[in-house]
Amino acid sequence: MKKIIFAIFLLLLAALLIIVFLILNRSANGLTQAEENQDLTRILGHPASLKDKVIPTGNVLFKGKYYSFAYPASATKYKPNQVDTSLESFDFDMSSPRIYAVSEVIVATPMQKKLDDNSGVRMRQAQSSLYQELPITVDNKPGLSFEKNDADGVEKSGFFLVNGKYYSFSLVGSDKQSIDGLFLQLMSSLKFL
Repeated sequence: MKKIIFAIFLLLLAALLIIVFLILNRSANGLTQAEENQDLTRILGHPASLKDKVIPTGNVLFKGKYYSFAYPASATKYKPNQVDTSLESFDFDMSSPRIYAVSEVIVATPMQKKLDDNSGVRMRQAQSSLYQELPITVDNKPGLSFEKNDADGVEKSGFFLVNGKYYSFSLVGSDKQSIDGLFLQLMSSLKFL
């Protein structure tokens, strides 16, 4: 008799545990999209953007008055930074990897007859322990490229003197391979107009 009562007690205990387990693990009604957005906004402190950001691929052609080149469509371009001596400029950056790109065209003065007369070129040549200088030819025009690698990152620049105008291109970032690739892309697509 004690065995039967003990068996019934174990069955009732097992049934009770199963019922409690089912009650605690029942599926809850899911949140509606509006409720989910409201909760996320409350947690984040600003409206949540649940859509994937589309990152454009390929290249875009910048065609200015004095030069043109292809740059990545994923880049963020900036308004031209026209200073008194600048005829034209085009700046952009990329976020992955982070690269800043600056290009500018300025008029050479009558005293400036060689590429070495440009202050950007002279400054880099004066710091030859930091900058590696190499000749470069783009669009059948000779120029100079400079590369600097140090604790601050990588800088790769190109300078040209074409039809009495100095053209300068500079890339700055931390990923040497990406900067080398982007510099090659810009230089291979560059046309002096």
